[in-house]
Amino acid sequence: MVRRNLKNGKKEKILIHSIAFFPDGVSTAYLYNDIALAFKDAGYEVVVLTTTPHFNVVPEQVKRHPMRKKLFGLYFEGEYFGIPVIHIPQKKFKSTFLRLLGFMYWHLLALILGLSERKVDLILSPSPPLTIGLVNLIIAKFKGAKVIYNVQEIYPDLLMEHGG
Repeated sequence: MVRRNLKNGKKEKILIHSIAFFPDGVSTAYLYNDIALAFKDAGYEVVVLTTTPHFNVVPEQVKRHPMRKKLFGLYFEGEYFGIPVIHIPQKKFKSTFLRLLGFMYWHLLALILGLSERKVDLILSPSPPLTIGLVNLIIAKFKGAKVIYNVQEIYPDLLMEHGG
């Protein structure tokens, strides 16, 4: 049974903001693919804000998921089973400096694109990275949305082993 989630006669809108989503082939991407589809099936309007595949690129999945260049390649748009997906270019650089620049670019553009989304009721994102929560709080403040920050993949035993 499909539940209609309406606010003032319109579907509630969920922005999923994640560092990984289809066609990236990592566990967080697969988890949030399923979450996005479940929200869509429950009657919500869903949009995803993510990166281009860069963690575990699966060429077959990338072929099945064409991404259209927007603003001369500043970002890309795609679709996942009818769900709009906004991809911000990201690469897995070996250089720490270039990784930091790429990360800052991703956060800045995600903030701008998130703010440009019409009417957002809820923003959902996973950790890592921890900094995505701050970006979402800023977007939510301007949009009057609620934020759910799913803390996952935190391994305190790793910190304890290294004296943290």
